[in-house]
Amino acid sequence: LLASSAASDVYKRQPLHQSKLYMGTVADGIIVIEMPHTGFYHKIAQKYFHKPKKSHIRLDRYGSTLWVHINGDNTVFNLVSIMEEQFPEEAPDMLKRVIAFLETLERVRFIYF
Repeated sequence: LLASSAASDVYKRQPLHQSKLYMGTVADGIIVIEMPHTGFYHKIAQKYFHKPKKSHIRLDRYGSTLWVHINGDNTVFNLVSIMEEQFPEEAPDMLKRVIAFLETLERVRFIYF
């Protein structure tokens, strides 16, 4: 577990989407994130190996709900509370889920703090 001061810092962080990402919605409010592949090596892969210029990442219902509320205003604490309200059956594990999802989004540079 995190030390109490480190945990309180995590709760106060406010994630925000990267501006280069486009998001769309499909049936049932599921979010699809469109990620462009840019850069030298991506251009080579696109030209010679026929790789796509964009990837489409489809989030599940938990990820879609959380993604909509990531706006730079909501703190991690607020996001956990929102998710617990939306999915009360998952409330005991929601903190771990939200933290893991946000860490993944930050690692792949979909969000920043």
